[in-house]
Order: sequence, then C-alpha cells, then structure tokens
Amino acid sequence: SWLEFYRHKNNVFASNEVKDLVRWVERRNEAKRRIDACCYLRDEVVYIQSAYRKDERHRYLEDPRRSRSIRLLSNERKLCLDIVKAWEEWLSVGCLCDIDGLTLRAVRHFDNPIASATLRAKLPTNHILVDEVQDFSTIELRLLKQLVEDAESKNSHFFVGDHHQRVYSK
Repeated sequence: SWLEFYRHKNNVFASNEVKDLVRWVERRNEAKRRIDACCYLRDEVVYIQSAYRKDERHRYLEDPRRSRSIRLLSNERKLCLDIVKAWEEWLSVGCLCDIDGLTLRAVRHFDNPIASATLRAKLPTNHILVDEVQDFSTIELRLLKQLVEDAESKNSHFFVGDHHQRVYSK
C-alpha cells in the first residue's frame, strides 16, 4: 500500500532531498490546518500517473497545476517524478497493482492499434456518454476516445459533470 511505501525506511523517502520535501510540505498551512504530506504526495503521484504517459512525464515539470494548495517548484517536481518512479518500481517488484495502475495497464493495452481495433470490432459503438466526467483523468479520457469508431465525428462523446465537485485527486 502507499502508506507502507511512504513509511518504508529503504526507498526514495529515505533520501535527504525527499525528507526535506516532506518537511517542506508539512510546514505549509492551509486554512489553519496542517497538510498531511503523505496524502499530499500521494495525490501528486496519482495526478502525474493519470495526466501523463510515462514518456510524457517530463511535461509535468512545466505544468501550471493552479488548483494545488501548495505550488511545487521545479526541484520539488523533479523529486515527485522520482517518487513516482520509485512507487511504480515498488509495485512492480511486489507484483502489485493499485487502482490507478489498472488504468495505466488498460492504456498500455489500448495504445496497441490492434487491441483497440479488436475491441471496437467486438463492441462497435459510435457514441459514448460519460457521467461524472470530473472524476476521470486525462489518460482515462484518452482511453474512452479510442473506444468509438470515429473519435473525431460530431457527437461521438457526450460528457456530463460538475466542475464544483471532485471526488478523486486525478
């Protein structure tokens, strides 16, 4: 689990740079309450994983991330990328998969044009209706785009959501 990873003594969280990042996050106050660095960094990891494919993650370094209560600078963002890499190694070595990893595995599968074409042939559709779209990540929306025969056609996707409600950190 993330908590076990976060508390482990011999991983990325043992490095002085990441320890400094954790202390830096914990010193920030939001509405007179302390921010839990464990949760904050987990949310950042989920954001990185769900917004960017592995080969695109360098774009995170320039991402404005305006909605975060703590603005991470370039150095902190590089450390977050190190944390993501270490987290994914942790999961891989343990033959584990978290809920966000399921999406990443599906994306890897459907990035294969043959797999996408096979699915579209078996379950042909021209339209997709998505409710609660605010809970979908960028990568999940990309995946949905691949499911229709002609993703660029008018009215191939219909999205319903509430921008004031966000349940997940993606």
